[in-house]
Amino acid sequence: MATKNAKKATSTKVAIVDVKGVLPVLSEKSKSQIALEERIQSLELKQSTEGLTRIELVYLANAYEKRECKSITRVYREIQLKFKAKDSTILAIIGKSEFPTFKQWGELMPMKHQYSYFDGVRTLSKFNKVAVTKGKVEKQNKVVAAI
Repeated sequence: MATKNAKKATSTKVAIVDVKGVLPVLSEKSKSQIALEERIQSLELKQSTEGLTRIELVYLANAYEKRECKSITRVYREIQLKFKAKDSTILAIIGKSEFPTFKQWGELMPMKHQYSYFDGVRTLSKFNKVAVTKGKVEKQNKVVAAI
């Protein structure tokens, strides 16, 4: 119990705006996320004042990639590329519905700081209206049968 309280005390709430400025998200950053941001800031500051060595440039590029890897735009782009490549799993998830725009898709995403591929695919499944309706009907039938 004390570790949960300690973790909450060290996290900070930060307003994050997505790269395209579409989706404002209020989230808590973990210690590792804060450390990553501090590392990026220190390397950028050093780069602007005295320049970076080759290994420091590699560290900076890796830090940028680590931060970008979990962004909402990256997850959307990965799913969209698989949809365009006619990936059978993605096509089965979305059914006959149209692929959503970034804005439509982002409005249904849960509010988080970091996103996973699972979050994106799960949100994509909400656009399959036939499957959503079928699930609601099955759930309602179970409730009626129980009564």
